[in-house]
Amino acid sequence: MNASDSTRCSHACKRVASKVKVDSTSKPPTVGTDVVPLTCRTQIVIAIGLAIALGLATPAFAAAPSFLPGSRVGLVPPEGMVPSRSFQGYEDAAQGVILFVTEFGANTFERADKDFTPEALAQGGIEVETREDAAFAGMRGYLIVAHQDIAGMRWRKWALVQTRGDITATVVLVAPEASRAAYPDATLRASFATLALRDSVPDDEKFGLLPYRFSDLAGFRLIQAIPTGAAILTSGPSDATIASQQPFFMIGIASSAPAPAERENFARRRVAAIGGLDQFRVLQVTQIRFGADLGQEIVAEGKDPRNGVELSLVQWMRFRAGGYLEMVGIARRDVWAEAFPRMRALRDGIEFK
Repeated sequence: MNASDSTRCSHACKRVASKVKVDSTSKPPTVGTDVVPLTCRTQIVIAIGLAIALGLATPAFAAAPSFLPGSRVGLVPPEGMVPSRSFQGYEDAAQGVILFVTEFGANTFERADKDFTPEALAQGGIEVETREDAAFAGMRGYLIVAHQDIAGMRWRKWALVQTRGDITATVVLVAPEASRAAYPDATLRASFATLALRDSVPDDEKFGLLPYRFSDLAGFRLIQAIPTGAAILTSGPSDATIASQQPFFMIGIASSAPAPAERENFARRRVAAIGGLDQFRVLQVTQIRFGADLGQEIVAEGKDPRNGVELSLVQWMRFRAGGYLEMVGIARRDVWAEAFPRMRALRDGIEFK
C-alpha cells in the first residue's frame, strides 16, 4: 500500500498476464492505499500502450466513441465487438477476442512503465514485438505490441497506456492469432486511435451501477464505480486516491466467502496483501455484526514509503450469504480521529438494493 494508485496498477497489470496464460476467456480486489477494491481484481487490467504514427493506412471510423457505464474512457470498438457483461470492456465471444478498458489515477503511469518493460513482460512469458510512443485525446503514452505462446497456441496482446494530469487510461486487447483475419493490425490501430475522454461521469450514472446505495456519504464523494460493485470514494478537494493527501474509502464485493473458521485468517491475508506500506502492523482485530450479517474489523497502521507520512487503515469484512463485502478506509494518522468516525458512518449507511 503506497499513497498513490501504483499498487492498484501493479496488481491489475500482473493479473492480466497471469489470467491470459491460463484462460483466454477469463475476466479480468486487491485493495491498497491506492487501489481499486477487491472485485476489481477480477475486473481491473492494465498493460502496455499503442501508437498510430507508423505511416500505415488504417480504416476510418465514422462512429462516435462510446463510453462504458461509469467510465471516463471511451473509444470506437472494432466492428464485431460488443460490451461485455462480465468485465469492463468489449468482447467477441465467437472469435475469443477481449478488449479491456480501464482508468486509474495519473500517478499509476510511472508504475505501469516499470511493470511493462520488455524484461518484466518476458518473465511472464510475453514477448514484446514493438514499443511505440503514442498521444491521443490530449494524453501521452506508449504502446507495446506483444504475443504469448500458450500450449502451442499464439495470442496477440495489444494495450494502450495514456496519461495526463488527472487520469491514466489503458486499453488492453487479447486475441488468438486465429482471429487476425477478423481483427487485422490496421483495424486495431484505427480503433485505438479513437480513444476519447469525457470530463466526468454523472453522479446518477455512477450510483446507478452499484448493487447498493448509501444512506450517509459522511462527507465522502463517489469518484469511481464499477458494475460488479467496486467503488472508490474520497474526502477532499482532489479526486486522487492518495492517502498522504486526503482520506479515501474503497468497497468491493466477492461472490464466494471462506468458511466461518477461516474468516479471520482470510481477512488478515487480505490486509497483508495491500502491501506497499512501510512498518505495517495490525493493531486490532474485532468481531462485529452488520445487522444479521457477521463481520470483522481490522485496524492497522504504517508509513507511506515515499515520504514517511504516517497512515492508518481500517478494513471491514461483511460476510453475507454466498459472499462478502469488503470495505477499506485509509487516511493520515494526524486526521484519523476525525476521518475514522466518518468512515464508520459511511460503512453503516451501505444498504443493498
